[in-house]
Amino acid sequence: MIDIQRLQGEILELKNIEKQHKKMNGKLYDENDKLKKENEYLKKENTLIREGNEILGVYRKDNKLSEHQKTKPKDD
Repeated sequence: MIDIQRLQGEILELKNIEKQHKKMNGKLYDENDKLKKENEYLKKENTLIREGNEILGVYRKDNKLSEHQKTKPKDD
């Protein structure tokens, strides 16, 4: 009889753990989806900034400006 009660208690604990796991897993999926959307937005924004910088002739310090000027169309 004691074993049955102990096992029933363990079953209840496991059900509670499973319930909490599902809840946390759902929250993690929501957070993951949110971060994926934010990442896609930032990628698009970064692309737009790069295109704008190329049009303006602005380059980062770690890029070789002279190489960009060689490929940049000349204004004649």
